[in-house]
Amino acid sequence: MSAPGVAHGPAAAPVSTSSDAAVRSAFAKFDKNGSGALDVRELRSALGQLGLEAGRTEAQAILSKYDADGGGSLELSEFQALVSAASSTSDSLVTDPIRRAFEALDRDHSGSLDSRELRSALRKLGLTEVDADATKAIMRKYDTDKGGRIELVEFASLV
Repeated sequence: MSAPGVAHGPAAAPVSTSSDAAVRSAFAKFDKNGSGALDVRELRSALGQLGLEAGRTEAQAILSKYDADGGGSLELSEFQALVSAASSTSDSLVTDPIRRAFEALDRDHSGSLDSRELRSALRKLGLTEVDADATKAIMRKYDTDKGGRIELVEFASLV
């Protein structure tokens, strides 16, 4: 299973999406406080338990994307939409070579590239004329969640 903006991790196997009951059961398990909705903390934990790893910024971006009513959390129907999209998304979005390149460039192992790491990456790609202004322009274009850093899925769209 793959979710947009989320890198695979070594956690548990993905929950089967073949059954609505399985999704409902998973949702209930992840809704730790019983509120009937997943906040960003619960969503991040859920993604990890589904075999996906997401930083806080990535989890917030995913929550924002699937939070249809704008309530700041995911209700069951919104979670079902996320699971459905994740199930149909191809793993080719972020290939292993891109993931390995990203991890090699992420010097501080933060899960994202800051402008300094991005500039270094561009220079390694032979773009030695890239200055700070050009790097900032690239950051603005590819930092789709406007978090000030380039996450893996954003990097994949860059390369």
